[in-house]
Amino acid sequence: MTMPPGPDHRNASGDSLSAAMRAAVFLNRYLPRGKGAVPRWIGGWLRREAGHSIVTRHGAKLVVEPSSLDVYACIVNSGRTWNWHVLTACAAFLRPGDTFLDIGANIGFMSLELARVFSSQPGVPGIRVVAFEPLPPLVAAIRESVPINPGATIDVREEIVSDSTGTMDLFLGSHSIHASTRAREEGSRTLRLPTVRVDDLVESGEIPPPHVIKIDVEGGEFAAFRGAEATLRRYQPQIIFESDENTARFGYTRRDLCGYLAGVAPYRFLNINPDGTGFSALSPDSDASADPADILATTLPEPAIAAASDSIRHWTRSGRIVPAAFAPSPGDRIS
Repeated sequence: MTMPPGPDHRNASGDSLSAAMRAAVFLNRYLPRGKGAVPRWIGGWLRREAGHSIVTRHGAKLVVEPSSLDVYACIVNSGRTWNWHVLTACAAFLRPGDTFLDIGANIGFMSLELARVFSSQPGVPGIRVVAFEPLPPLVAAIRESVPINPGATIDVREEIVSDSTGTMDLFLGSHSIHASTRAREEGSRTLRLPTVRVDDLVESGEIPPPHVIKIDVEGGEFAAFRGAEATLRRYQPQIIFESDENTARFGYTRRDLCGYLAGVAPYRFLNINPDGTGFSALSPDSDASADPADILATTLPEPAIAAASDSIRHWTRSGRIVPAAFAPSPGDRIS
């Protein structure tokens, strides 16, 4: 992924890291091999202690969970951001006061960074974020991060989002970003964790109807969408999801997933350009394993998509997201 230009954010002040954590960040930056494995190994020897955090590009503070030290190191060494194209795509469709669902929040970067973007602008109301992350250590880190980020309105939920209510096994591989309800690696540990349906939470009033959903659950997206079918049909939120080789592990194709969403609401599908230039055409018949993609499912008209792309390109050139003019306009969306 092409990172946005700008000053060297790796030297920004505000991080509070132990000597071992700083070493992990250094090694992640300079090692020719093992950029992720070595920081994970270092993190595996550390206990989480209060006061250790990093600062993101837009000023959010993330409490460090050592078991995912490789992710924090990558953020610091990648211009203090993560998946810039996905982050800006989410921001382009959010407006002040909206609700954002972050399903598969991991360390909470998207949740905290977007909350920071909207809460840091004078006179601009913040957004409400609902972050779903089933791994208990990461949940604890996100919850500790919320109070040190003034203005962040984040509901952190420790559940697997799926199409049933009950419990389910989560398989834990070598690092947290690959946790999945279907094992990716031999010898994976398992945790039995609660499951929840988005439809039940929205219908009961526990969470507001979403305007934007970002979901990255390593192949479990189809089940999550089935559990949100009534919400998707009624409110037609913008959906940003990953589609890659994980679909095969769960026994469906990209065509199956896109066909399901298109049957629920008049969604069309666009590729989120990895270089931060907006959106481009995507064939729902393309092979997810051979052609992995981050995808926007949208019901918005073409002018709204063009306006969102303009915003993303501007933010990529400047290296910062500034919520000034947002696409779409209120008349372009279902409320």
